[in-house]
Amino acid sequence: MDTSTKNFRQYREVLIISGVIIYLALRLAYFATHIHPEIPPDETTHYGKSVAFSHALFIPENGPDTYEFGLMTNLPYLYYWVMGKCLHLNSFSINDLVFLRLANGLIGVICAVFVYKWARLITANKFIRFLTVVLFTNNLMLTGLFASVSYDNFTNLFAVMSFYYLTMFYKRKYSSTSAKFFLCIFAGCLCKLAFLPLAVLLTIAYVVRYIVFLRNSENHIQTKLLGISGIQTIVFFLIALIFFVLNLLLYGGNLTNYGALGPQAYKIVGVENALKNRIFARNYIASQYRKNKLTFDQAMSMTKIIKNEGDQMMAITLLNRARNHDKSRLMDFARFATSWLHLMLERSFNYVGHQMLVKKVWDIYPYYWVLLLSTFFFLRKANWKDADGIYFVAFMVVLIYSSFILWHINYKGYLESGVFGLATTGRYLFPVLLPICGLVTYYLINFLSEKKQLILTLLVSAWFIYGDFIFFLRVVPEYWLVRQWSL
Repeated sequence: MDTSTKNFRQYREVLIISGVIIYLALRLAYFATHIHPEIPPDETTHYGKSVAFSHALFIPENGPDTYEFGLMTNLPYLYYWVMGKCLHLNSFSINDLVFLRLANGLIGVICAVFVYKWARLITANKFIRFLTVVLFTNNLMLTGLFASVSYDNFTNLFAVMSFYYLTMFYKRKYSSTSAKFFLCIFAGCLCKLAFLPLAVLLTIAYVVRYIVFLRNSENHIQTKLLGISGIQTIVFFLIALIFFVLNLLLYGGNLTNYGALGPQAYKIVGVENALKNRIFARNYIASQYRKNKLTFDQAMSMTKIIKNEGDQMMAITLLNRARNHDKSRLMDFARFATSWLHLMLERSFNYVGHQMLVKKVWDIYPYYWVLLLSTFFFLRKANWKDADGIYFVAFMVVLIYSSFILWHINYKGYLESGVFGLATTGRYLFPVLLPICGLVTYYLINFLSEKKQLILTLLVSAWFIYGDFIFFLRVVPEYWLVRQWSL
């Protein structure tokens, strides 16, 4: 292949991918300017915290104006701090909520760019690269999330960037890679508590690869591996060090003072003030009843302090389940895991917030077929050495992180509450969505002939594209949409 033909094909690929990302940006702009504020998951809380942070230089104090949004202190704050500062940039005739939604949409676009950069790094197969980007960017829940005010957006961005720089390290592209990797790791930890297990997994993968490199190289290669050379790299390491210190102050302070990485709100502001937050109130009332510290009538009466109707109804549901709790009727772990996997898949490709847009069962089946076909080839063709071992790392990260969510968060919560589906949503797996998409696309089409790769890529892409924005426009109720925003 001559140079001009190769350049043309590369240009064509970049042009097509640019079209996919521009299409994402347009969808995000539509969602940001049209979705009602009561629809996206916990957006009123995230927006309220962002506004509170806009009035403070660093971290605002907990007080009467902030109690309803939860703690301002003692929890990861980077996302809220950045969003608070972004509000000062809104000198346009744009509603503040819409402005922050558009800023989050920009985060989504940057995330998509890094997904493509990762795909280019990992494979020369143009179909795999294209399909990876399409699968990542045409997920209705993720699209809706990127177009709302949510700390999950920063969390997902730093997860993607961390995995990208880890892959660069595995591919022996050393220049400033380590500094950028740890910067993303520490930044992600300052965004959401749930990022911590992912940070541990990725750091272990980095250390293992580093040890392998050292064993196979001369001693002088150590500086090259770390990438410590040049002003730019030193700057990245210094910023990473600052973020590391901020993590120590946050989590170390919490462990020292409260014995937990993320202390309960009542330990900071007292029960009376903590109960002004709808989520804390819902969980606290049910917990106190289960511990026999409240009678059923007292607990039911307390649910009236919850202003959000959905959370009040959930609190009542939790109390009724606790009243009739029969552990012998609970699912065992194997049955729970099977149901959980189906629910996670369903709630990844539907819009799940305070209201839901749900696909019919037969609309979900094609997603299963894609996963099953990919799994079939994975079981037959998997080789831990593929792509310098990064697909093996991806598999282990997805498996362990998903198992953590399944067991530590959802199954334990189910055993305590008796309610299946509580706090079970596909967006909790989005921090590992990039390795999931990478594994699915690689094992789905890599071992087929080029013609079959093209056909399958087109079919799968068409279904994912339909299942996102086209499906949304076809079924969205009128009350979901806002036609005019107040300033």
